[in-house]
Amino acid sequence: MKTKKSLMTKRLRHVSSATRQVKRVVVTFPLIRQSRTKVSFGRFFILSSTKEARRNSLSLSLSLSSSPSRRLSCLMENDQMISPTDIITGIVFIDGELAMLTLTADGELRWTEYGLRQQLSMKKDVLGFVVEGKRIRVKVVVEKEAGICCGQFDGDFVRKDFVFEPLIDQNGWCFKLRQYLDSLGRPKRLLVFVNPFGGKKSAREIFVKEVKPLFEDADVQLEIQETKHQLHAKEIVKSMDVSKYDGIVCVSGDGVLVEVVNGLLERADWRTALKLPIGMVPAGTGNGMIKSLLDTVGLRCCANSATISIIRGHKRSVDVATIAQGNTKFFSVLMLAWGLIADIDIESEKFRWMGSARIDFYALQRIICLRQYNGRILFLPAPGFESYGQPANCSLYKEPPVSDKELGYQGPETKFEDLEWREIKGPFVTVWLHNVPWGAENTLTAPAAKFSDGFLDLIVLKNCPKLILLSLMRQTSSGTHVKSPYIVYLKVKAFVLEPGGLVDEPDKEGIIDSDGEVLARGKRTYNCDQKALMSYDKLQVTVDQGNENQTNVLFISDFVLIFNSHQRRNSSPSLLPMDRQPERENDELSSPAIISDRVLVNGVVTPLTLTADGELRSTESGRRKSTVAKEILSFVVEGNKVRVKTVVERRGGICCGGSGGDYTRNDFVFEPLSDESRKLWSDKLNQHLDSLGRPKKLLVFVNPFGGKKSARKIFQEEVKPLFEDASIQIEIQETKYQLHAKEIVRSMDVSKYDGIVCVSGDGILVEVVNGLLERADWKTALKLPIGMVPAGSGNGMIKSLLEPVGLPCSATSATISIIRGRTRSLDVATISQGTTKFFSVLMLAWGLVADIDIESEKFRWMGSARFDIYGLQRIICLRQYNGRILFVPAPGFESYGQRASCSVDKESSGSDKALIYQGPDTKLEDLDWREMKGPFVSVWLHNVPWGAENTLAAPDAKFSDGFLDLIVMKDCPKLALLSLMTKLSDGTHVQSPYVSYLKVKAFVLEPGARIDEPDKEGIIDSDGEVLARGRGSYKCDQKALMSYDKLQISVDQGLATLFSPE
Repeated sequence: MKTKKSLMTKRLRHVSSATRQVKRVVVTFPLIRQSRTKVSFGRFFILSSTKEARRNSLSLSLSLSSSPSRRLSCLMENDQMISPTDIITGIVFIDGELAMLTLTADGELRWTEYGLRQQLSMKKDVLGFVVEGKRIRVKVVVEKEAGICCGQFDGDFVRKDFVFEPLIDQNGWCFKLRQYLDSLGRPKRLLVFVNPFGGKKSAREIFVKEVKPLFEDADVQLEIQETKHQLHAKEIVKSMDVSKYDGIVCVSGDGVLVEVVNGLLERADWRTALKLPIGMVPAGTGNGMIKSLLDTVGLRCCANSATISIIRGHKRSVDVATIAQGNTKFFSVLMLAWGLIADIDIESEKFRWMGSARIDFYALQRIICLRQYNGRILFLPAPGFESYGQPANCSLYKEPPVSDKELGYQGPETKFEDLEWREIKGPFVTVWLHNVPWGAENTLTAPAAKFSDGFLDLIVLKNCPKLILLSLMRQTSSGTHVKSPYIVYLKVKAFVLEPGGLVDEPDKEGIIDSDGEVLARGKRTYNCDQKALMSYDKLQVTVDQGNENQTNVLFISDFVLIFNSHQRRNSSPSLLPMDRQPERENDELSSPAIISDRVLVNGVVTPLTLTADGELRSTESGRRKSTVAKEILSFVVEGNKVRVKTVVERRGGICCGGSGGDYTRNDFVFEPLSDESRKLWSDKLNQHLDSLGRPKKLLVFVNPFGGKKSARKIFQEEVKPLFEDASIQIEIQETKYQLHAKEIVRSMDVSKYDGIVCVSGDGILVEVVNGLLERADWKTALKLPIGMVPAGSGNGMIKSLLEPVGLPCSATSATISIIRGRTRSLDVATISQGTTKFFSVLMLAWGLVADIDIESEKFRWMGSARFDIYGLQRIICLRQYNGRILFVPAPGFESYGQRASCSVDKESSGSDKALIYQGPDTKLEDLDWREMKGPFVSVWLHNVPWGAENTLAAPDAKFSDGFLDLIVMKDCPKLALLSLMTKLSDGTHVQSPYVSYLKVKAFVLEPGARIDEPDKEGIIDSDGEVLARGRGSYKCDQKALMSYDKLQISVDQGLATLFSPE
């Protein structure tokens, strides 16, 4: 026994020496048990010499056998218990510290480091691993933390390798790690096509710098093929040995993908070949397919996100459309266009030297000289769309004989001629058929399109005023164009196009474009002498639904199945029809029941339970549950029955016309079996609803003059009924003139209300905030939450609130968010000039943006198109302004600008401060200021992401981070600026090298005159209203709150309170 104790002490001293962190070791031997040749000892404790490290309690067993090898196994008692299903567990060194490392059966690497439990997912985070001497380096990619992106995106992931050193059994660790990675079914060998001619001709550089290193880290073998000419990839794919590869990767735009699909489908063994997954890495002009794949899971369209998705090996099927004309066939995976869209796509090639701006430039030219085409389209509508068009007869091309079919795929086998066809006759402005949502990185053509639903999305525009059409083209970046009454948007199973000539020039015809390439050219079209695959005549399109055994499979990211942070909406349960609820293996309640009883539902006796966590559950003919906090507005007793007033998420589908929100009413009615039961249910439902802290009385401002002057109608038809169903008392105030709401708020009794609601644009919100801050009791008044219902021109604040949770900017969604009573804080910016102050919650603009916003008022009769028309005019006649801006940068942005000294206005005396809010207490003069000097095209300061419903001005802005987002443009070519303005709808303008985008804590503007006309000055615009007008500016004779001179801005973190959807 003494010999064994001595051996134990030596071993522990060896461990102590290796860690160099152990102060002392205490060994106790409560039990000695001998069995055969194995001896087990009791417990010991390792106490760290560092004060901040926690005490670790370890259990040690020393196994002795006749062989000279010994095994040391340590288990942390205060760590998670080791599961018998864990793959491997052992003591390792991590950063020189001893730690317990476990690879679990579900693929997680777990350890404790500095007292914190850490973990990595082998499926999601780990690319591969490599042995470096005694250490094992696990090659890891992790999500990049949220922050500001300046310049070109470099993805959602960063490398963050994990290194550990096993004390023993390094080979065992390597074997188990490799075995688990192999079990994931990831690709091991890929054929990679690199197209060096597409887009900005950057595919080779993207592959070498971003794609290849990731594949190497993941131990994926690559065979690289650079395409030399058009259809080169198709030629290779038609004859290659598909058994050599686990997939094909296209580092290109969508063109090479289309070549690969057509090549696979023209093989005799196409059924086998189509099981080979295809991956996309964006390196072209459009990149619509990979944008559609990544956007659905919240990832950006960039090379490293796409490459990591391929490495992980997750797949999804995609529909393939067969375009046929006689015996000629073309297989499409993206889109078909005829009319305006095809003309812009193909004819703008003559301006390719402009870069991506060519699309915007030529689109404007084509809209000004708008063409319409005669013709007819026929289609088989999907279920639910049978009302579109008129009934029609349709004759299709007959399929070739069976012997020909053996050569390659010939299209779906459905006999479409036996189905019920419908037609729409021209003239047409454009016809657009889409298989996936995004046509390009900035074009959300068909927002309701699905990858493998067996249908194509059809967008038809027959006639449209030019000004509205210009606005619609801008809305394609957000997908809202499909809501226009001028757009017909539906799903079809099959489609026939009978194209005709121009209405005003019948001897001229058009272009048919599929997947970015010319399919057919008519008489006297652009490059009509060039040969095309088909003639400008009748063609038919049929779709074969994607499945892994028949149609093409794409590599995708599967994040949406793993992390809720990548989901567009909260995953909380909704009240679904009972036959759609998923079965649960265990029907036990997740929380205690408040009340549970048998009731009548649809005449059937069924158990009904209200749980402590607010779920109302019944099992009549299935399973049904609704969440009180999320879905239930209120309830009412109707005789013997209880009606629970419920809103549920609308099932995914196509939205035509105006948006009515993402919710629909779906009341739940039940009948308790006794009066006592009914009373008890009423009491418990009331108690639970009261416990949610929802508002009971609201002051509602309705602005009948804002936007399209529809606020009164929106309130009566959409807002008021929901408030009534939620049993909320409302006091309604229609605003009569500018600042009316501010006057009311300054003097009202805030204790009477649980919140204020603005049915308006952002203007009334600004008035309310300024009114509350000018009260003597502003600290109390600001605790009153403010809610927004969109009924104005901009609606930037409510868009910023609803967009992050995937809700549309609609009155219904906004009202339900208010009813639920959740709140969030909001930064307030104080704009000062001497003793004059204005409190801003949205934005401040000077230069181009302010000029467009204010001067376009003269074209208000145009509606929202006035911004596009006047924006174009201002870009053509571009102004630049002298001046200087000074700012205190947020941490991480200290490199912007030059060092500067700044004198700021002193705060007013303490006696004045007692009356109203005077701004944050920060001593601005003590901060480290930096400066930028003009001339400037535009200076834009933003508090929230969206400036209007279609303007994502500051994509990284946060509601209460204590900073403002500053967007500065000093100089920019007009064509690039035109392109930038079109990117405002998706926020990608901030990636431009012409834009400086940073966060600031304080800001000073020293505005100057125009460069070309020094006797004329500009306009300073805050929250959509004129703050200051300079000499010679638009309506410069009208009085403004401040003079066109130096002003300073500071921000107070989380000062105001808003009703929020989450």
